[in-house]
Amino acid sequence: MAFNHQTVLSKDLETALAAFVAQGQIDSKSTLDAAILDLLVALQSANTDVASLLTAIIYKVDGLLEVVVASREEAAYTFRSKVLWALQNSAKHPNPIFITCTERIGAFLISIPPWIAVDQNIMIKHREFSANVMSGDATESKYLVNKEAELPEDLLIEPSKTKRFGKRHQRASSVSSTIQDPGRHRRRASTVVPKQPPSPTVATNRSPFPLEQLKGCLESYLDACIEEGVEEFAVDKLFRLLVPPATPQEAPDEPIPEPSLVPAKDLAQSPSTSFSLATIALHDILRDLSDTTKPKLGQWLVVVSQRGIKHLRKYFFHDRDTFSRIENAMRELAIGSFSTSNHLKLIEHDHGIPIYSADIGSNLRLLYHIDFGVPTNSTLESQFIRIFGPFPNAEIDITFWKAISAQLGRRGPEYILNCSVQTGDRKPSMSSSTTVSPIHSRPLNVSQCSEQELDVEIDDSQRLELHRILSLEKFVPLSDTFFDEVHRNELHVLTFTETGSYDTPAQDPSLGLSLLDMDENAEEEGHLPSKFSELKDSHFPLFATYDQLCMLLEADFNFRFEPSSLPIPQKGRAQVKQSAVRQPLVSFEYFDSQIWPRLDQRLKKGLHSALVFSEFMGIIKGSEASISKSSCYLGSAEYEEQNNRSALGDSADKSNIYSMFQTYQKLRPPASYDLADRAHALLAALQCKGVPGKGVDFLYVDEAQDNLIIDAAMLKALCPNPHGLFFAGDTAQTISVGSAFRFSELKAFLYRLERNDTHVRGGRRVPVDPHFFQLSTNYRSHGGIVKAAAFIVKLLDSYFQRSIDSLAPEAAHVNVSIHKPTFFSDMSNPADFSTFITEPNSGMVGLGARQVIIVRNESAASSLRAVIGRVAVILTLYESKGMEFNDVILYNFFTDSPGTVTDWRAMFLSQKEGRFFDDRRHSILRSELKSLYFGLTRARERVWIWEESGDGRVMEALLVASSLATVYKGGFVPRIAVRNQKTEWAEQAQQYFAKNLFSEAAFCFDRAGLSWWMAVAQTYKDRQDATRLGEEDPSRLPKFSKIAQAFDRLAQEGQSKENQESLRLLFTNAGECYTLASECISAAVAFLNAGKYTAAAYQYRMAGRFDQAIDILKRYGVDSDVAESITYAAKFVFTKRGDVR
Repeated sequence: MAFNHQTVLSKDLETALAAFVAQGQIDSKSTLDAAILDLLVALQSANTDVASLLTAIIYKVDGLLEVVVASREEAAYTFRSKVLWALQNSAKHPNPIFITCTERIGAFLISIPPWIAVDQNIMIKHREFSANVMSGDATESKYLVNKEAELPEDLLIEPSKTKRFGKRHQRASSVSSTIQDPGRHRRRASTVVPKQPPSPTVATNRSPFPLEQLKGCLESYLDACIEEGVEEFAVDKLFRLLVPPATPQEAPDEPIPEPSLVPAKDLAQSPSTSFSLATIALHDILRDLSDTTKPKLGQWLVVVSQRGIKHLRKYFFHDRDTFSRIENAMRELAIGSFSTSNHLKLIEHDHGIPIYSADIGSNLRLLYHIDFGVPTNSTLESQFIRIFGPFPNAEIDITFWKAISAQLGRRGPEYILNCSVQTGDRKPSMSSSTTVSPIHSRPLNVSQCSEQELDVEIDDSQRLELHRILSLEKFVPLSDTFFDEVHRNELHVLTFTETGSYDTPAQDPSLGLSLLDMDENAEEEGHLPSKFSELKDSHFPLFATYDQLCMLLEADFNFRFEPSSLPIPQKGRAQVKQSAVRQPLVSFEYFDSQIWPRLDQRLKKGLHSALVFSEFMGIIKGSEASISKSSCYLGSAEYEEQNNRSALGDSADKSNIYSMFQTYQKLRPPASYDLADRAHALLAALQCKGVPGKGVDFLYVDEAQDNLIIDAAMLKALCPNPHGLFFAGDTAQTISVGSAFRFSELKAFLYRLERNDTHVRGGRRVPVDPHFFQLSTNYRSHGGIVKAAAFIVKLLDSYFQRSIDSLAPEAAHVNVSIHKPTFFSDMSNPADFSTFITEPNSGMVGLGARQVIIVRNESAASSLRAVIGRVAVILTLYESKGMEFNDVILYNFFTDSPGTVTDWRAMFLSQKEGRFFDDRRHSILRSELKSLYFGLTRARERVWIWEESGDGRVMEALLVASSLATVYKGGFVPRIAVRNQKTEWAEQAQQYFAKNLFSEAAFCFDRAGLSWWMAVAQTYKDRQDATRLGEEDPSRLPKFSKIAQAFDRLAQEGQSKENQESLRLLFTNAGECYTLASECISAAVAFLNAGKYTAAAYQYRMAGRFDQAIDILKRYGVDSDVAESITYAAKFVFTKRGDVR
């Protein structure tokens, strides 16, 4: 071997280094691991000076230094210590090899994919370090040169000789040169490749480098190198250099860890499949996902606000010439053709992010800004253009747009820099000498906006508009079909008036409505198979509820869990034996009404039913420790040891709760189940039999706080990919009684599951530890709401520390502190509330489409409707889950609270006077504070808390004292209702329908003027009510018959104007209801109209109409088992009556 220096290395080290050559003796991961270990041992025992050792490693092969410093072997720790010690004891100016070493490690760290958690400050340190290195005439800095430069002939190691770098590789590598010189930050990045640097013994012109700064930087880098996943990434990268593919291929966007595949026989031997490698390449997924953000009309991605699109349609209908000029302006921006006419700063002196205008003519300007953050691959993000829309010059309020500029700039100076465009300093693109290309750079290390108030004063009336534009507005990417869609809309809404001018009447709100899209159960039937094992690639990406996922698995394992005790019509699901059916579900409502009253009063004293049920489900039956129990629940002693999870600290309380749990097990129906029972049953089946069919590569769980910990174990079993499981949620929003979920516990649980993985224990892959990160910016609600909600979370964390995760306070994207929650206390006059929900201009009583009244429970909702009539959407707290509204009225939240005034006052006195707070005695406030937080954060813009009593005065005083709320002080009652278009009512109706809130959907359809859809929603509501009737109720069968007739009639009425899928679904509903009413012939006709031929034939068979049943068998495809049953019975009947066929 040859190096450009005269240092003599030990024989062991020479031998160890000799293994690292391209296409040499290293041909597998195992041989590479062995070679790395030999090298580390040789380095540990070498007597050669550290500078020479570094030189030998750095210039032997690209990637070897990174593997050494990232290794977790004991010898690597020793070597890293040697390096730092040698640097510390250097002369005033350290050997240049230490600077080169630091540069190499820094460049390696910033190339690491984002799923490997590395301190984000490393990027900043690397930029500063590189800037200092480049500030001198550093010969050695030529180690990184442009890709276009010829490789020197004396380059010793050429791992790329048999591998050509494609364009994607160039883009992935470009980050290095961009970051090396901040002064060149605005230029297009160029690819870099290794070039032979000068010998460390040759003098260079590099300026002296401060020793302490160098040592501090190198020490930080070495600490970052031993983070989880870094070593695996470095080894994989080196392996690809040493063992290139057999055939030339295009390099991926960035190096992706690819652990060795486990032989199929190993997977087959274990019923519980463990994952050693994602079954699909991760970089392929990243590339497919990035396709959605790639520019479609030019090199710049352009997005347009929905408000801008509405204005664009207006000009298309009324002024085609102006529309064409707007289209041309957008297309020029998409190709990066910036000029003085389309790239003029709206505000001369920037207050943050520059706002630009494009002159369209006719006193119109297109307003936009350069934004940053669109992912181009997994490591780089790009600039893009965000268009607000066309605005008349007379309507452009400069002060308001200054506020927009300042608000956008709250993300910090680095973001502002990345959003700047200076055409004079930028190289023109390859396609045109007059165009400018977007900057590509690493993602910014900014998680939330600055809390600093805007230094631009705007009217209070404009602050909500600021929030709407920057936080609530949705943007649509500009593409080849964008303008075509605008043209196509002409077919639906464009008419020609008698005067010869174009007119745009209100769009039909029924356009595009589909019952199949709204009915969740119908979607399951239409698009999901009956079993998990029958899922195919075409079903993915799959969106399903947790219940739907469980139902698919139940069918594979011959389980059936039915929430109701009523018979459920079969819908094509796998038939199971009656003994396998478990019903009903013991929900909290069932527990509270049927079991809680029967428990020992002495044991219940001082405890609330919600808290007790949460202890049952979340800890005794749903905790990690319960998985290993044959009974699937903890024993008394084990439960009392769960101090870190239980909301109770008193052992006596725990003893009483466990006694009640034992009684609960006896009192509940023998065949009943609760959610923990179902999770345990499915988890046991997965552990015993394995995943039916194929496992899932990536699984995203939303609203994770509503699940039990044992649910996570089941989901982990379905997704064996250690990189593929994602949980998102907010433990402060846990309003589902029975959940004791915390992310800190989930993280610890997944950590232990990973350590217990068969492949990890067998040494076939390294463990992948779960990572936790907080999304601390709230884009839904503005600062006036978010700050009040953060105060509630602070109370929860102070008094009920084990109930939520301790996180940094949430911050709003836009601070509109003028619109704080407002309390209306002691408002006992119903007329005042009617005035409050009145529209100020028309005087009509009733809220708008995106306004809502939230109450405690269904009883409170019914009482309020009886008082004010059907003039607004009224939801319970639980019904509003997963929804958001412009304005929210929390009605009688404290008046109807299970917590007493004494409970709230105890917290107040603790806050204001420092008195002791008994968290056991006032434990109900744990769920009450979560409910209050949840209610507040349903609102985007405004929140009012309306109380008929004075029970909310305590919380009112706490929030007002902290300047987080305001109070209505009597006098004129404001009118807060707004008017909406019919299309907005129709849009809201669909959301309610999809959440099975049929009564509210019917109300919204009525406001939209859609009488047929209103009747559909009301019929769904009637069916929902009928299913809740007991089997002994004499009105049950007549009601189902009436509902079936209504479904049938609606399907007939909709023949001329509604889509066929919706009509088929209505006929199907009619058939099912006829079946429940025991009207088999009517059911058969309805199923026949729906195209459900198997069900139609079966109903004819049950009615004894074998002629019709056989006719269906001959004409249509029918399930073979049903066909065989019908044929057998028909032969018997026909033979008996002498009708031989």
